[in-house]
Amino acid sequence: MKTIFSLAVILGLISPVMAQVKSKPLVFIHVTVIDAVAGADPQSDMVVVVADGKIAGIGKFGKVKIPKNSQVIDANGKFLIPG
Repeated sequence: MKTIFSLAVILGLISPVMAQVKSKPLVFIHVTVIDAVAGADPQSDMVVVVADGKIAGIGKFGKVKIPKNSQVIDANGKFLIPG
């Protein structure tokens, strides 16, 4: 019984730590961005950086820093509509 209780306590203590593991940033390169809200013209050859489920950076290719260890997707010929 003590073993099961001890195991439950240990698992309870490490669960929050395991839940905080961050995933790698996701980076779309050479993508065409369409801003439907602003009604602006499509912007081609863009970079969009997504970190922790949110857009962390957006700009022309070569002007946006791509984080190390990120997952990079070449989205040439593809479209991205934030929202």
